[in-house]
Amino acid sequence: MTSEMARQRPMFMVESGPAAGVLAAGRLASELGLASVLSFDMGGTTAKACLIRNGQPLEKAGGEVGGGVAAVAVRGTGHALRAPTLDIVEVGAGGGSIAWIDKAGALRAGPISAGAEPGPACYGRGGVQPTVTDANVVLGYMNPERIADGTLRIDRQAAADSIRRQVAEPLGLELMAAAFGIVEAANAAMMRALRAVSTERGHDIREMTLAAFGGAGPIHAAALCESVGIGARLQIARYIDDAAADPKK
Repeated sequence: MTSEMARQRPMFMVESGPAAGVLAAGRLASELGLASVLSFDMGGTTAKACLIRNGQPLEKAGGEVGGGVAAVAVRGTGHALRAPTLDIVEVGAGGGSIAWIDKAGALRAGPISAGAEPGPACYGRGGVQPTVTDANVVLGYMNPERIADGTLRIDRQAAADSIRRQVAEPLGLELMAAAFGIVEAANAAMMRALRAVSTERGHDIREMTLAAFGGAGPIHAAALCESVGIGARLQIARYIDDAAADPKK
């Protein structure tokens, strides 16, 4: 929009970044002929999901702004906006989400984030708290040579030290088990966003395709699909076809 229109109607710029990602996913869905697509945008602080039907993202009559970051976005925590918006559900789980242990001794990830500054411990910018990104680095899910085209140095040892000191040792876990637990805790939160725009609204998530993007979306996409059942019917269909071709199977 023009600067003049932005001054007159600033509320139309709220969540414009996430909306752009959804529109791109909608365009991709149209070009590939996909009837039902879930867009999954995982950034540093939050993860967002939106349902796209026949290339068109679902919309809602209004939204909110200024509600703060919560484990799962809920209505009534911010300022109401009476303007049509894309129906995007947001959860407080992202690459920078800090892993912590609650009073009951359970491992959590988010909603508080290390942000860009200082960021995850592996960034080497002064961050000392373990994050989901640190866990992905320790597990080998991220190539330390390819982040930001190699311009950002990744310190795996710093990530490992942070997780070992603040998660593994307090819980009596091995380093890799602790890192895996952090990723699983983040995935559990993000699954709620995917279900909130699909199964909780009467849509069969098993028939959908996940379009993952954002800084860490593709890293978590396969595990999320497996957890919520995306692709399950396709796998069963392939098994049936194989069995029909070879009765021994």
